[in-house]
Amino acid sequence: MDKLNIEAMVPRKIDDISSVYKSVFSGHPWHEDLICKNVLEDKCSTQYTYIPCETQDESSKGEIINDCREGYVNRVNRNGKQEIVLLTPGNELENCVGCGEKLETISFYPEYRNHNKLIEEALSKRGFTGYLARNDKDELVGFSWGYLFPESKTISVNFPILKSLLEEQDVDLDKCFYAAETGIIGSMQREGIGSVISGMRLLNANSRFNPQTLVTRTLNPAVHAYFTKAFSGVPAEELFKDPESNGSWFKWNFKDFDLSFVQEKVANAIK
Repeated sequence: MDKLNIEAMVPRKIDDISSVYKSVFSGHPWHEDLICKNVLEDKCSTQYTYIPCETQDESSKGEIINDCREGYVNRVNRNGKQEIVLLTPGNELENCVGCGEKLETISFYPEYRNHNKLIEEALSKRGFTGYLARNDKDELVGFSWGYLFPESKTISVNFPILKSLLEEQDVDLDKCFYAAETGIIGSMQREGIGSVISGMRLLNANSRFNPQTLVTRTLNPAVHAYFTKAFSGVPAEELFKDPESNGSWFKWNFKDFDLSFVQEKVANAIK
């Protein structure tokens, strides 16, 4: 990995944040590029893309997940329908794979989900900590952000309904840092960039707020692997299923935070 330029995420850089956010989530493992227009009427959620992908991931339990081989045919939803479909320029599908109606697509961001509002909301949160990464060509290649556990609901997380669930797990919400988002563009993944900017996020949060716990709901195996290393090899504690998204919430304790490991990882990678 070449040396990185790291920039703090601030409101005046919202255009840069928006651009790299959209680039990241159009790639693996999300492929949030295009989506059936009928999603606006709650009739379909089939995603489409012109970007080929032959990648699969492995969970911490050794299971194949996020399998995009064979033109995404292995990505199916709970109803057994293909959830991501590869389009070929000049040979587009006539009908949607999901709803069967005439295929019309819209961009995932911002036509379906307004990521600009999501970013603006995050930047306003108490204890916001975030970083952008640029490569040696001055290209934006990734981001990572988080903030102290908020009292109000956000676009993506209903924090008020989580309050009692986390308190039942002995989480002190006044000393809880939420690791919200980390993403690296597809061509630069698996080069350690995510570890660097996520490490910057951890170092900043640790020094500014002295938190007791970190919580997140990501299932990304690369994120789990890094956090486990950053917290002295201690794996995440799975807390509960989110009542709305059904995704699992996880916790690490800052008493296990390996400060020197994270500092060294960051120092070796930034200019």
